[in-house]
Amino acid sequence: MKQADIHIFTNEDKNRICKFHATFLKQFSDMKNIIKIATIIFCGVAFSGCEDFLSRNPISAASPETFWKSKEDADLWLAGTYDALQTTLRTGVLDWGEARSDNFVSNGVGTMQVKVTTNTLVAGDADLVVLTSWKNIYTTIARCNFGLKYTAKMIENNVDGNSETYKDYMGQYYGLRALMYFYATRVWGRVPIVGNDPIESLSQNIYFERSPIDSCKKVILNDLDSCISNISPTNRKYYFSLGAAYALKTDVHMWFKEYDLAEQSIQKLEALNYYKWVLNSAEWKKIFTEPDGSTETIFSLYFEQLQDNGGSGIAQRLGSSSNTSTFSIAPDLFQILVNRNRNGNIDTRWQLCFDTITYNSTQSTLQDKCGKYYPWDDKLVRTGESRTGGFVYEPVNMCNAKIPIYRYADIELLKAEIYYRRGEYQKALNIVNTARMRVGYYVLAKLADFTNPDSGVLDCIMEERRIEFLGEGKRWFDLIEVSDVSYDYFHKIMDPVMAARSGSVSYTGENEGRILFPIESTAFAANPLLRGDQNLPYSE
Repeated sequence: MKQADIHIFTNEDKNRICKFHATFLKQFSDMKNIIKIATIIFCGVAFSGCEDFLSRNPISAASPETFWKSKEDADLWLAGTYDALQTTLRTGVLDWGEARSDNFVSNGVGTMQVKVTTNTLVAGDADLVVLTSWKNIYTTIARCNFGLKYTAKMIENNVDGNSETYKDYMGQYYGLRALMYFYATRVWGRVPIVGNDPIESLSQNIYFERSPIDSCKKVILNDLDSCISNISPTNRKYYFSLGAAYALKTDVHMWFKEYDLAEQSIQKLEALNYYKWVLNSAEWKKIFTEPDGSTETIFSLYFEQLQDNGGSGIAQRLGSSSNTSTFSIAPDLFQILVNRNRNGNIDTRWQLCFDTITYNSTQSTLQDKCGKYYPWDDKLVRTGESRTGGFVYEPVNMCNAKIPIYRYADIELLKAEIYYRRGEYQKALNIVNTARMRVGYYVLAKLADFTNPDSGVLDCIMEERRIEFLGEGKRWFDLIEVSDVSYDYFHKIMDPVMAARSGSVSYTGENEGRILFPIESTAFAANPLLRGDQNLPYSE
């Protein structure tokens, strides 16, 4: 998909949706009730993101009855839903999926990153709202619910003769809603399931308690089945697709230890014949700089900084041209890559992600920038140096980096874990070796290398995933996914890490509950059904 094919959600579009929401709110005469609805964090508040919506008067009439009347309206709402998804995952991909892992250490000014990397999260801490609040997730869910209800009516009425297009849009809404519930379940465990109907009336239930994990899983898988039944089989990269549905379904089944079902989803994804390994290092780099043209891209989040509130959060978290980054790459991980590039060996992921000119001068393994998402320019002038060459970093809040949600290597390395679970160790290692060879690393993993294959092969898979998906929001979830009910693998990796970090809180004893994130305090003030149900040992 080319950039021209992306429906950019403009400020004019945002104002139009705000008008829709303002008209909706005007029907409620009791301002207390308006505020009451507006502050129900968990129910999504589809109107969030519109500035001063409580005091805004509608410029033109807009309501569910008048808005969903053309394909333009349907396109606009779909774009607005992706806009909510971008807001949710702008930094959420890394904050929820990697920041607390062994991949990062804190960097720069501020205290947020220190609290994240030392496991000292607190529910009511203003520094941590971006991690502890689920408002943006439920905003996206709310927009999906509106989209599902009214797009179905457009199909029923055959508006503009575009029923097949609208059916595809419904598939995307189901898929995006499943993705949001899956993120929420992995981050907080039990979460509220708000149903299928958008909140449009004070007569509707606006309070929901946290649902059991099995209920959350059922909703996610049901949504994915509905997605697969409706979505177009088009191979697209920046919109949710059939391939994305199978990738997400694989991920869900792996999370719940359903390896046979995960394999079935992988087989369906592979049968699409859309995705395959890239062939060399240059193509590997383009997964991140030009994802729309990569055979490994399944689903990436598109960002354009002029329209998307400053673009993606990659610059803020991993390195920019304007500010210090929030996190540095853990020295032990960087050293693994350094070691892979010694004795005549090459793993080009080192050179494609890090400034090796600086490293060769300083020999420092503490890297405060990762250039994975940025092109390298051999002619770039280096400040204070006669040498040239460097990554073309972008300023914070002007970042166009596209964030991969799923790609082929992710699914194939999950397949390697399935083989490992079955004792088919060499098959698992063959996939690891394929991942290595395409980036020039020909030190191949062999079963004979492991005195204890039961642990060694899993470590090998996990190290490869750690390197391959650095900066993609996978590592924290990976450590939990491969663990048993006692979090055995998580403790194996994270307990020594936390013991070495000054001022950190371990994940042992009652603090094992800290593997989940705290629920942000305002959720309890807004919703009486949540009170007394914080994730322990956090307080409300």
